Amino acid sequence: MQDGKRIYLDHAATGWPKPPGVLEAMTEYQSRWGAAAGRSSTRAASRAQRLLESVRDRLLRQIGGQPADRMALCSSGTHALRLAIESMLRPGDHVIASAAEHNSVLRPLVQREQRGEGTWTLWPVDEQGVVDPKRLSELLQPRTRLVILSHASNVTGALQPVAQVSQQLASRETFLLIDASQTVGQLPIDVRNLGIDLLAATCYKALGGMPGTAFTFASERCADHLKVPWVGGTGSASHQLSGPWDWTEAAESGVPNTAAWVSVDAALDWLDSQGIETLRANAKERTGRLLDTIRLMPSWHPIGHQGDRNDWLPLVSLKTDTMLPQEWAALLDSQFGIECRAGFHCAGAIHPFLGTDSCGGTLRFSLGHTTTDHCLASLQKALETWIAVGGNEAL
Repeated sequence: MQDGKRIYLDHAATGWPKPPGVLEAMTEYQSRWGAAAGRSSTRAASRAQRLLESVRDRLLRQIGGQPADRMALCSSGTHALRLAIESMLRPGDHVIASAAEHNSVLRPLVQREQRGEGTWTLWPVDEQGVVDPKRLSELLQPRTRLVILSHASNVTGALQPVAQVSQQLASRETFLLIDASQTVGQLPIDVRNLGIDLLAATCYKALGGMPGTAFTFASERCADHLKVPWVGGTGSASHQLSGPWDWTEAAESGVPNTAAWVSVDAALDWLDSQGIETLRANAKERTGRLLDTIRLMPSWHPIGHQGDRNDWLPLVSLKTDTMLPQEWAALLDSQFGIECRAGFHCAGAIHPFLGTDSCGGTLRFSLGHTTTDHCLASLQKALETWIAVGGNEAL
């Protein structure tokens, strides 16, 4: 699926290329029946609305949700996480968030504390980016409302012990919010079995849709605690200026990006045809080859990836002894057409625990469902070429 020029290894940021049928479905929508969903009674608008409702139901089933649960369609991971946070917190509430969290979580919590609206506590991680569930009891406070945990770190790729965490919260009125942006579409998720109360995720990474798509799931357990965080144009009851408003409808205020949601619908078709378990097995095998390739460079040191490969995503971050990660990324792109990512990966709090805070972060390679053997072979060839021509790693 590559065009022969780009070797794309940055799927943790966004998936590319998209699975077969995704772009075609989006083009058909725009060229033949584009309409504002929920804003008219025309056949085209009604069809668009039915599409959105179908996608909502499919996403709910994708994560093991039930009809009584809520699902709001959002525009980004940041939007989805902020919706969950703003919907659950009241003045004075306390939050626990792991050091592995994305800035989409950490910055709002810092801002909230600065405004005097509540407090939060950082949950430390180990050198692989994983929390110790035994530490949770030490961090819980009487007013702890939310515990926020990324399903998997976008820096190290390590999975978190979600079920062990949720078990400790089951008897409390403290809710578990999971950021599944890196895992939805990458491995099976069952919110019921894992004990997840709220889940936010993007649809444009492993799930295969276009940017501008994400969602927030709220379990039935949260129903009586959800507050409407904002409201605007909903396309219904247009003569009313005051509520009450339905949480889902208010959360989705504004004209939806229906063309992008058409792409998610097509991506879900492709995922169903392939099977997540099959895709997961392929990812494990390719991650092993990626690690073997990276180890060609004696000054590159992968972070984590110890123990069972089931506990890792197809993502490898590394420390370097020589050039800064940003310099390596620029060299790989300019000289070999290999696109990866360098830096702190919008997750600033994790790096002191990884020992990468003083060296510019990490160099990250991340695979996706459409990564080909050609991509991995191209990376290996590039590194072998660099070594063969006397590439000076001490630049």
